[in-house]
Amino acid sequence: MRRLHLLVGSLALLVVIAGLAVTGSNAANSPTYRDCSLVGGFDPDYIQLTGASVGPGGALRAQSQKTVKLAAWESTGFMDRTHHVTFHMTVSAPGSPSRKVSGDGTGHVSLKLPLVGSPTGRTNTVDWAAVFDNANHPCPGSDPPQNVTSNPLVIKVMGETLKKAKKALKKADCKLGRVKGPKKSSSKVIKQKPKPGTRLAPGSKVKVTTQ
Repeated sequence: MRRLHLLVGSLALLVVIAGLAVTGSNAANSPTYRDCSLVGGFDPDYIQLTGASVGPGGALRAQSQKTVKLAAWESTGFMDRTHHVTFHMTVSAPGSPSRKVSGDGTGHVSLKLPLVGSPTGRTNTVDWAAVFDNANHPCPGSDPPQNVTSNPLVIKVMGETLKKAKKALKKADCKLGRVKGPKKSSSKVIKQKPKPGTRLAPGSKVKVTTQ
């Protein structure tokens, strides 16, 4: 018996940022940016997402799964880039264990996002916390007015194309069964039966729904 693999080879990522209405206390935040500066804009340390382009409504489409990163940066002020930074992330997705990623460095810390996908898409929530200026400037925290509380990233990993789903099934010694929906190679798989993780005998067929 073989375990049915997820049909998500090279994943297209859609990144949606939670709580980004540009009003009130978070006016300086943006889909790819978290402002950790102090009152009045003093000491503008920040969090930056890279590897994604901004779409309508603040949605982001990643250019490459391998280059989606989140970094904590000290400001460019005098001596600031010589300060120590620590950065922690917890990535959670329905049906999967939470994953924790941490790092530290001088001037900045850059971490890759360990996302979980599925043929029908899966939402990943990234909670983050950084401490700048040699452990004197936490963000979120009481001092940076733009991020007094956590503004997590909510990242949706989209489904695979029908063409790549066929290749994934072949690699798993399975076959593509009935296709409900468009049958173009570029059609996106939004549902599969049996579900990912099901153990199947070699040569078993897997039904999919596309859009």
